[in-house]
Amino acid sequence: MKYIVLIILLLPIKEMNCQITNTTNTMGILYSEPKKVGEGYLLFVPLESQIAYLNDNCGIVINTWTFEHTLIHSGCYLLEDGSILKLSVSGFTYEFESYIERRSWDNELVWQYSLKSEKGKLHSDLHILPNGNILVLKEEKIEVKKAISLGVNPNLLDNKYNLETLIELKPIGVDSATIVWQWRLEDRLVQEYDDLKDNYGIVADFPRKYNANLYNGFTHFNSIDYNKDAGLAGKNLCGKDVIENENTLSEQCIEFWRTKLSFSYTMEGKKVAFTLTSTNIGNLVWNFGDGNTAMEENPVHIFEMLGTYEVCLSGSNCYGNDSYCDNIEVSLTNTDQIQTSISFLKSNII
Repeated sequence: MKYIVLIILLLPIKEMNCQITNTTNTMGILYSEPKKVGEGYLLFVPLESQIAYLNDNCGIVINTWTFEHTLIHSGCYLLEDGSILKLSVSGFTYEFESYIERRSWDNELVWQYSLKSEKGKLHSDLHILPNGNILVLKEEKIEVKKAISLGVNPNLLDNKYNLETLIELKPIGVDSATIVWQWRLEDRLVQEYDDLKDNYGIVADFPRKYNANLYNGFTHFNSIDYNKDAGLAGKNLCGKDVIENENTLSEQCIEFWRTKLSFSYTMEGKKVAFTLTSTNIGNLVWNFGDGNTAMEENPVHIFEMLGTYEVCLSGSNCYGNDSYCDNIEVSLTNTDQIQTSISFLKSNII
């Protein structure tokens, strides 16, 4: 009689990652772990390319758009209607023009705008607003003579001085636009180099202005965003990445970013530990109501006497001031009372 022996090998099962090689990927994707990748598409434009690609997570091309101008450094966004908005700058210097193009899902030109090099350079990023207008960063070249008139130290100039401007473009037709609003860094300069200039002042006293002598003739913003409640997010002129649109958003912006103070505390006899629970913290001063003050965020204070104290916290940032007060009753705990009684008895024993 013949016996058939069946040998079964149980091997551990290891989760396999999706390795996409140069021979299998379609565009851009070299390696993928599917369970670690969120749903969605990837939009990218290779450096110095005229083509934008929309890929899925496996590297398969979903759509492409071909633009008239190559990309050096700029923003590119897929909009809700399926169109794409791209900023193109063909070079890093002022000799090159800058362009904005909007194309439909089918790559048809919807709108374009160009800025001649002598008027400045659009760069780095742009953002479409709910009303259809477009925010874009613009670098302005300031002549040396004018820079000196703005209080810039000539020793910092290397025959160049540039400042950032944010402009809002309203598209007109298919190849034009009008500037309906702009925010200029030139209008917000302060300097302590030349006291004969109108913008002279102690820089530290003007937290919402920009030091004209901060850099050697070069100022650069990298990105721009928009918050309908807080304003236009740019790059840090006031400890916060916010620039308010003076025409419509100033009050909302100030309210959004101003200091709002509050605190909590825990007690252990005369020892009170305070915890700051504020937002948008700037300069802080604690007043404990017993003649003592502190400036740290979470102070611990020991009161010498029992009683009720009005503890006040005041503070400010570049958007405004605020204060918060609370009455704190400092009293003995049961343990303190026992210790006090023992001390009293010991002091009166003959």
